[in-house]
Amino acid sequence: MPLGMKFTSWVEYYDSLPTGSIVNKGKIEQMLKSFDHSLSSLDAKRAMTRNKDLVFLAKTGLDNTLGLFHRFDTSGGTVADPDESCAFILGLNNNSAILATPDANTLFRDPHTTAHKVAKRGDIMNCTTIDMVHALKDSDTQTIRARNFIPVSPFLIRPISVSIDSNKGNPEAVFFDMIIAIKDFDDSNKEDTSFNEKAVVKCKLFLHWLYVAMNNETDSGIAQLHFAPCSNDELLVGSKQFEHALFV
Repeated sequence: MPLGMKFTSWVEYYDSLPTGSIVNKGKIEQMLKSFDHSLSSLDAKRAMTRNKDLVFLAKTGLDNTLGLFHRFDTSGGTVADPDESCAFILGLNNNSAILATPDANTLFRDPHTTAHKVAKRGDIMNCTTIDMVHALKDSDTQTIRARNFIPVSPFLIRPISVSIDSNKGNPEAVFFDMIIAIKDFDDSNKEDTSFNEKAVVKCKLFLHWLYVAMNNETDSGIAQLHFAPCSNDELLVGSKQFEHALFV
């Protein structure tokens, strides 16, 4: 946490982190690939535990709707305390976000062995209406083995949080809003030479993940993630202390 700083929301906090600028300017694709299908479930869990500066997207709502979570952590799993617990913060509104314990088996489950066909990135980015998103077709040359979660590029944290709230997590509506947000990001930074990547190209994995989330509501696609309120004292105390230091 930036020393001496206080924030009014989680979005404001993530906007302030150096990680955001570093990823946005040249490591978007690297960030996305750091959590792709090539990781084992254990390595994916380790990577999420280490990367507390990132926000993740999953189907955390009812009826396969989308939601955000962050600051995944674990407790136990040692000789002295063999029973391991885990938790993450669900949501970015600090007034309504909760510390929850997810179904870790579902969260970190290996991607389905059969890759999903997805639309071409160019066709996705050419969408200018929600009807065009709905009309997208699979390509025979584009596939993804999607995990049940994906990291969110830092520049998308604010717009995706707004979109999820406005659209009640509807995958199709969120997908369309992210297409617009990615275009806007590239347009706003086109004169800045410090931006080494074009988000419209480097967010390909993210767009394809959203395509699967929109089109496949079965467990062979992206599974709905179940969770319960966290009851682990160590994780609860640690989270409360961090938030007390963070927010005004």
